Amino acid sequence: MLPNVLDNASRQALPLKLCIVENGDAIGACAKHCVDPDLLLTSEHHQATAKNEAVSAIKKLGGGLISFWDDDDEYAAGFLGELLSQKSRATVVGKRRHLVRLSDGLYLFDRENANRESTWLHGPTCMVQADDCIEFPKIAPNDDGEWCKAMREAGASFWATSIWNYTYNRTGQNHVWAASDLMVRVALGSAWKLEDDRGTFVQAPTDDEVLDALADGTI
Repeated sequence: MLPNVLDNASRQALPLKLCIVENGDAIGACAKHCVDPDLLLTSEHHQATAKNEAVSAIKKLGGGLISFWDDDDEYAAGFLGELLSQKSRATVVGKRRHLVRLSDGLYLFDRENANRESTWLHGPTCMVQADDCIEFPKIAPNDDGEWCKAMREAGASFWATSIWNYTYNRTGQNHVWAASDLMVRVALGSAWKLEDDRGTFVQAPTDDEVLDALADGTI
Protein backbone atom coordinates (compact mmCIF):
# COMPACT_ATOMS: atom_id res chain seq x y z
CA MET A 1 0.00 0.00 0.00
CA LEU A 2 3.04 2.31 -0.27
CA PRO A 3 1.68 4.20 -3.31
CA ASN A 4 -1.35 5.17 -1.23
CA VAL A 5 0.91 6.55 1.52
CA LEU A 6 2.80 8.63 -1.02
CA ASP A 7 -0.43 9.92 -2.60
CA ASN A 8 -1.77 10.95 0.80
CA ALA A 9 1.49 12.71 1.70
CA SER A 10 1.94 14.47 -1.64
CA ARG A 11 -1.54 15.99 -1.63
CA GLN A 12 -1.11 17.70 1.76
CA ALA A 13 -1.34 21.49 1.63
CA LEU A 14 1.25 21.75 4.43
CA PRO A 15 4.87 20.61 3.97
CA LEU A 16 5.88 17.52 5.90
CA LYS A 17 8.77 15.17 6.47
CA LEU A 18 7.87 11.58 5.73
CA CYS A 19 8.96 8.77 8.04
CA ILE A 20 8.10 5.32 6.68
CA VAL A 21 8.38 2.23 8.86
CA GLU A 22 8.58 -0.96 6.82
CA ASN A 23 7.51 -4.02 8.77
CA GLY A 24 6.39 -7.55 8.04
CA ASP A 25 5.63 -8.13 4.37
CA ALA A 26 6.27 -4.44 3.62
CA ILE A 27 10.02 -4.62 4.23
CA GLY A 28 11.75 -3.62 0.99
CA ALA A 29 8.75 -1.70 -0.34
CA CYS A 30 10.60 1.62 -0.62
CA ALA A 31 13.42 0.09 -2.66
CA LYS A 32 10.89 -1.66 -4.89
CA HIS A 33 9.10 1.62 -5.60
CA CYS A 34 12.30 3.73 -5.72
CA VAL A 35 11.08 5.83 -2.79
CA ASP A 36 13.52 7.85 -0.67
CA PRO A 37 11.61 9.14 2.39
CA ASP A 38 13.11 11.58 4.89
CA LEU A 39 13.44 8.75 7.40
CA LEU A 40 13.22 5.03 6.62
CA LEU A 41 13.01 2.43 9.41
CA THR A 42 12.39 -1.29 9.54
CA SER A 43 10.65 -3.02 12.40
CA GLU A 44 9.25 -6.33 13.50
CA HIS A 45 5.73 -7.07 12.35
CA HIS A 46 3.71 -5.68 15.27
CA GLN A 47 2.36 -2.22 14.47
CA ALA A 48 2.92 -0.92 18.02
CA THR A 49 6.62 -1.70 17.74
CA ALA A 50 6.77 0.12 14.41
CA LYS A 51 5.18 3.25 15.86
CA ASN A 52 7.36 3.18 18.97
CA GLU A 53 10.55 2.89 16.92
CA ALA A 54 9.45 5.82 14.76
CA VAL A 55 8.72 7.99 17.79
CA SER A 56 12.05 7.08 19.37
CA ALA A 57 13.96 7.94 16.20
CA ILE A 58 12.14 11.26 15.79
CA LYS A 59 12.91 12.19 19.41
CA LYS A 60 16.60 11.52 18.77
CA LEU A 61 16.46 13.85 15.76
CA GLY A 62 15.06 16.69 17.86
CA GLY A 63 11.39 15.86 18.19
CA GLY A 64 8.50 17.94 16.89
CA LEU A 65 4.93 17.19 15.90
CA ILE A 66 4.10 13.65 14.81
CA SER A 67 1.02 12.56 12.89
CA PHE A 68 0.36 8.82 12.61
CA TRP A 69 -1.15 7.52 9.36
CA ASP A 70 -2.40 4.14 8.15
CA ASP A 71 -1.30 2.91 4.75
CA ASP A 72 -4.78 2.17 3.40
CA ASP A 73 -6.87 5.11 4.61
CA GLU A 74 -7.72 8.34 2.78
CA TYR A 75 -6.27 11.70 3.93
CA ALA A 76 -7.50 14.81 2.14
CA ALA A 77 -5.29 17.78 1.29
CA GLY A 78 -6.48 19.71 4.35
CA PHE A 79 -5.87 16.93 6.87
CA LEU A 80 -2.60 18.15 8.41
CA GLY A 81 -3.60 21.80 8.22
CA GLU A 82 -6.81 21.17 10.12
CA LEU A 83 -5.04 19.23 12.89
CA LEU A 84 -2.34 21.87 13.21
CA SER A 85 -4.94 24.66 13.45
CA GLN A 86 -6.54 22.83 16.41
CA LYS A 87 -3.36 21.66 18.16
CA SER A 88 -3.47 24.36 20.85
CA ARG A 89 -6.70 22.83 22.18
CA ALA A 90 -5.22 19.59 23.55
CA THR A 91 -2.20 17.35 23.96
CA VAL A 92 -3.50 15.11 21.18
CA VAL A 93 -5.72 16.19 18.30
CA GLY A 94 -7.22 13.99 15.61
CA LYS A 95 -10.37 12.31 14.37
CA ARG A 96 -12.89 9.88 15.72
CA ARG A 97 -14.25 7.30 13.27
CA HIS A 98 -16.71 9.44 11.30
CA LEU A 99 -16.43 8.83 7.54
CA VAL A 100 -16.00 5.08 7.07
CA ARG A 101 -15.83 3.33 3.70
CA LEU A 102 -17.38 -0.14 3.88
CA SER A 103 -17.80 -2.60 1.02
CA ASP A 104 -21.26 -1.25 0.15
CA GLY A 105 -20.46 2.44 0.34
CA LEU A 106 -19.54 5.44 2.49
CA TYR A 107 -21.04 5.91 5.97
CA LEU A 108 -21.04 8.84 8.40
CA PHE A 109 -20.91 7.79 12.07
CA ASP A 110 -20.82 9.69 15.35
CA ARG A 111 -21.00 13.19 13.89
CA GLU A 112 -22.26 14.66 17.18
CA ASN A 113 -18.86 14.02 18.76
CA ALA A 114 -16.85 16.06 16.24
CA ASN A 115 -15.31 19.43 17.17
CA ARG A 116 -15.22 18.79 20.90
CA GLU A 117 -13.19 17.32 23.73
CA SER A 118 -12.90 13.56 23.62
CA THR A 119 -11.55 10.69 25.70
CA TRP A 120 -10.09 8.90 22.66
CA LEU A 121 -9.17 9.41 19.02
CA HIS A 122 -8.68 7.07 16.09
CA GLY A 123 -4.99 6.12 16.16
CA PRO A 124 -4.08 6.76 12.50
CA THR A 125 -5.29 10.36 12.78
CA CYS A 126 -3.51 11.46 15.96
CA MET A 127 -1.16 14.45 16.08
CA VAL A 128 1.03 14.84 19.17
CA GLN A 129 4.38 16.31 20.18
CA ALA A 130 7.01 13.58 20.13
CA ASP A 131 8.10 14.42 23.68
CA ASP A 132 4.52 13.98 24.94
CA CYS A 133 4.06 10.60 23.25
CA ILE A 134 4.29 7.56 25.50
CA GLU A 135 4.88 4.05 24.16
CA PHE A 136 2.13 2.14 22.39
CA PRO A 137 1.33 -1.12 24.18
CA LYS A 138 2.18 -4.22 22.19
CA ILE A 139 -1.32 -5.68 22.01
CA ALA A 140 -3.73 -6.33 19.18
CA PRO A 141 -6.06 -5.14 17.90
CA ASN A 142 -6.60 -2.25 20.34
CA ASP A 143 -3.14 -0.77 20.89
CA ASP A 144 -4.44 2.67 19.85
CA GLY A 145 -7.29 2.54 22.37
CA GLU A 146 -5.01 1.44 25.18
CA TRP A 147 -2.53 4.16 24.18
CA CYS A 148 -5.28 6.79 24.50
CA LYS A 149 -6.17 5.40 27.92
CA ALA A 150 -2.54 5.47 29.08
CA MET A 151 -2.07 8.99 27.71
CA ARG A 152 -5.16 10.17 29.65
CA GLU A 153 -3.79 8.56 32.82
CA ALA A 154 -0.55 10.47 32.23
CA GLY A 155 -2.51 13.74 32.08
CA ALA A 156 -3.02 14.18 28.34
CA SER A 157 -6.10 15.84 26.87
CA PHE A 158 -7.79 14.98 23.56
CA TRP A 159 -9.63 17.10 20.99
CA ALA A 160 -11.67 15.61 18.15
CA THR A 161 -11.67 17.78 15.03
CA SER A 162 -14.29 17.79 12.26
CA ILE A 163 -15.80 14.90 10.34
CA TRP A 164 -13.90 16.04 7.23
CA ASN A 165 -10.49 15.39 5.63
CA TYR A 166 -10.16 11.72 6.62
CA THR A 167 -11.89 8.48 5.60
CA TYR A 168 -11.36 5.21 7.46
CA ASN A 169 -11.17 2.70 4.63
CA ARG A 170 -12.40 -0.79 5.50
CA THR A 171 -12.60 -2.12 1.93
CA GLY A 172 -9.15 -3.73 1.81
CA GLN A 173 -7.84 -6.85 3.48
CA ASN A 174 -5.52 -7.70 6.37
CA HIS A 175 -6.87 -5.08 8.79
CA VAL A 176 -5.51 -5.34 12.33
CA TRP A 177 -9.15 -5.17 13.47
CA ALA A 178 -10.41 -8.17 11.52
CA ALA A 179 -14.11 -7.29 11.64
CA SER A 180 -16.81 -7.71 9.02
CA ASP A 181 -18.82 -4.72 7.79
CA LEU A 182 -21.68 -5.86 10.01
CA MET A 183 -19.51 -5.90 13.13
CA VAL A 184 -18.05 -2.49 12.27
CA ARG A 185 -21.60 -1.13 12.15
CA VAL A 186 -22.44 -2.85 15.44
CA ALA A 187 -19.40 -1.26 17.08
CA LEU A 188 -19.89 2.22 15.63
CA GLY A 189 -23.67 2.44 15.92
CA SER A 190 -26.28 4.16 13.78
CA ALA A 191 -25.09 6.14 10.76
CA TRP A 192 -25.96 8.05 7.63
CA LYS A 193 -25.23 6.11 4.45
CA LEU A 194 -24.06 8.65 1.89
CA GLU A 195 -25.25 7.99 -1.66
CA ASP A 196 -25.89 10.15 -4.74
CA ASP A 197 -25.56 13.50 -2.92
CA ARG A 198 -28.00 12.45 -0.23
CA GLY A 199 -27.94 10.54 3.01
CA THR A 200 -30.09 7.70 4.28
CA PHE A 201 -30.23 7.10 8.03
CA VAL A 202 -29.54 3.48 8.97
CA GLN A 203 -29.88 2.03 12.44
CA ALA A 204 -27.15 -0.10 13.97
CA PRO A 205 -27.69 -3.81 13.26
CA THR A 206 -30.04 -5.52 15.66
CA ASP A 207 -29.19 -8.58 17.75
CA ASP A 208 -31.34 -10.67 15.40
CA GLU A 209 -29.33 -9.50 12.38
CA VAL A 210 -26.10 -10.42 14.13
CA LEU A 211 -27.45 -13.85 15.10
CA ASP A 212 -28.64 -14.44 11.53
CA ALA A 213 -25.19 -13.53 10.19
CA LEU A 214 -23.57 -15.88 12.68
CA ALA A 215 -25.91 -18.66 11.63
CA ASP A 216 -25.20 -18.30 7.91
CA GLY A 217 -21.48 -17.61 8.36
CA THR A 218 -21.47 -14.13 6.81
CA ILE A 219 -20.32 -12.27 9.91
